[in-house]
Amino acid sequence: MSQPKVIDHDVPRDQLCHRCRRLREWERLDEEARKLLQEGQYERAAAIAQKALQAAEQELGVDHPDLALILANLAAAYRDQGDYTKAELLYQRALGILEAADVGLHPDRVTVLNNLAVLYKKQGERGRAMSLVQRALAIATRTHDRHDPEVAGVLSNLATLYAQEGSYADAEQVMKRVLTTCQKAFGSENINVANSLTYLGHFCREQGKHARAERFFQRALSILEKIHGPEHQAVATTLHNLAFCCCAQGKYAKAERLYRRALSILESRLGPEHPDLLPTLNNLGGLCHELGKFTEAARLCRRVLAICEKTFGPEHPDVAMSLHNLGAVYHELGQYAKAEHYYTRALALRETLFGPDHPALLTTLEHLAVCYRDTNRFQQAEALEARVARIRATRPTTTAP
Repeated sequence: MSQPKVIDHDVPRDQLCHRCRRLREWERLDEEARKLLQEGQYERAAAIAQKALQAAEQELGVDHPDLALILANLAAAYRDQGDYTKAELLYQRALGILEAADVGLHPDRVTVLNNLAVLYKKQGERGRAMSLVQRALAIATRTHDRHDPEVAGVLSNLATLYAQEGSYADAEQVMKRVLTTCQKAFGSENINVANSLTYLGHFCREQGKHARAERFFQRALSILEKIHGPEHQAVATTLHNLAFCCCAQGKYAKAERLYRRALSILESRLGPEHPDLLPTLNNLGGLCHELGKFTEAARLCRRVLAICEKTFGPEHPDVAMSLHNLGAVYHELGQYAKAEHYYTRALALRETLFGPDHPALLTTLEHLAVCYRDTNRFQQAEALEARVARIRATRPTTTAP
């Protein structure tokens, strides 16, 4: 942002004060919009940013470079509300202003390019996003110190793009640079450091490096607990991620404690039926199943099913998955009638969703066939097994959704 203009001394006193007041007004509004964006109040942020833009246009004109970041803030507010069309137009206008002003390596171009790349990434246009990130990085490395947070922001975007392409090793290396920068710029117990550690945990987990991922998530957890306290939703998310890594290493007792703590936080913050509970409920149910705690697994699976039906309606792939899982738990408990009931419902729903010969049916068909054999209904079991063989012979297998 440029400094306020110097005003000639021969301007009348009342006009001088009026001009200064208006200049301060658009800056104040812009700062307020930024804070609202950080707080997630996107509609209010858009309204305030629009006022800032109007005041700045009246003060500076419609093509002044100082409008670029106001436009970028307004675009971000629309982007985070899902209005990508408006957001793109605003970002493009901001970029056009900076390019038309011939400001060269102006640092605001880094911000606008990087934010427009985030928009394209959200829309799945990774090629366009990558091109913009590389442009932003080329400018940032010439206009900023290599450990400047602005450079870290561009690098973070680059890392997530690598991850979307499945290049997790590259993503990890770039995110380590981000972590180093954030630690130097903000100290070791800052939210940006916690976010970098969380990303590193995810990237390592995707590479199967679960022990390393656990260490990153543990460090992130310690920071988040100090920043937000032990009962924050961000803490619950990190506990969930940490539990997943523990499960992958066979640390089942620790994983169960972590999942239960995460679930307790989410329930207290969101209520017992919120859809954001589903990943933790589902994973904890699967862990209890693995540990032979079938009664507890059944209770958790029933909760998952109820939330899925309430959230998605009765004909959704997640409902079918929940029905199947509940059938599997009752099967382990030897409650074959209940197992058959839920397997049959899961099968019928998957047939409706995917058709009668889709590989998504295979898991439920196989389990239901075993259930029939366990209850001495061999003819029905053989019919299902033959159906499984036909599907495998004619269709490539896939994981059931």
